[in-house]
Amino acid sequence: VVALRTQTLTCRYVRRSIRALDALDRERFFASFRAMLDTPLPRGIALYGDAYRDVDYFNRLHLNRAAGRRNDAMHDGMGFLTQHASLTNEFELALQALGLATKVAVPLGAL
Repeated sequence: VVALRTQTLTCRYVRRSIRALDALDRERFFASFRAMLDTPLPRGIALYGDAYRDVDYFNRLHLNRAAGRRNDAMHDGMGFLTQHASLTNEFELALQALGLATKVAVPLGAL
């Protein structure tokens, strides 16, 4: 062993199955999602900051990237994993911008 280092790390977000969330985390996730359904993008940005996105934004983004007959950037080839990971990351940031789900990542099986 050339070097040894000990350090304490904090994990802020843990991706768990939606069925494994406790009642409070599940309620926070669904309350945040409901707010994203009910709050239009311009109002949400004014209330919650620049990271906020509404559900319609994600629907449009996915359709625009995936609906082309000749070019489906969301599902064809190497784009599948990277595009969906990017979309999920942006969705998590929008959830966390609401302040209700700051300790909850998008649960597995939720999207």
